[in-house]
Amino acid sequence: AAKISSLYDHILCLLPFEPPYFKREGLNASFVGHPILESSAKNGNGKKFRKLYGIKPKDIVLCFLPGSRDTEITKLIPIFLKVLMRLKQEGRKFRVVVPTHQGIIEKVKMKIKNWPGKPILVQTESEKYDAFSASNVALAASGTVSLELALANVPTVIAYKLSPITAWFVKKAIKVKYINLINLILDK
Repeated sequence: AAKISSLYDHILCLLPFEPPYFKREGLNASFVGHPILESSAKNGNGKKFRKLYGIKPKDIVLCFLPGSRDTEITKLIPIFLKVLMRLKQEGRKFRVVVPTHQGIIEKVKMKIKNWPGKPILVQTESEKYDAFSASNVALAASGTVSLELALANVPTVIAYKLSPITAWFVKKAIKVKYINLINLILDK
C-alpha cells in the first residue's frame, strides 16, 4: 500500500475492506464492488445439469475446482484425489464435476481420468454455473471462484498448498484473520 500510494492519486477497490488499508497510507480509495457480482453464478440450472448427465435428484454431487494455473493443478489435484478416495473408502456414493477451461482441459482430463465418481468435465461459464447449482458441496482452490460459489449458495471448502518455506513466510507476513475472500468480506 505504501508503494502504491506514491504512484496513484486514487484507487478503485473491488472488496469492501480494501479502502481503509490504502487510506492509512494516504491514498484515496473507493469501494466499487467486484465484477463477479455481475456474473450469472447465482442463475445456474442444476436440474438441467443433473438431467443432462443422468444424475438423480438425491445423488450427491461434489464440485472440484483445482485452479487455473499449472502449479495449482499440480499441487491440488493429488489432495483432491485423496479426499475422493477417503470418501470412497467410507462407502460414500457421489458424482464429481470439474469445471475447467480450454487452456488446461487436457492436463486436467489426464489427471482425473481414473478418479472415482465418474468425473464430468465442463468448460463453458454457463455449464460451470449449472454445475454449481447441481452441486451439494465444493472443494476449490483459493481465489475468485470462492465468490462465485458463495453467490451460487454452494457450501465450499477452500484449499491452497504452499511450500513449507512460503507457508512460514506467509504466516509471518499476513495480518488478517481469514484467507478466504468470503470470510474476509463477512469478517467471520
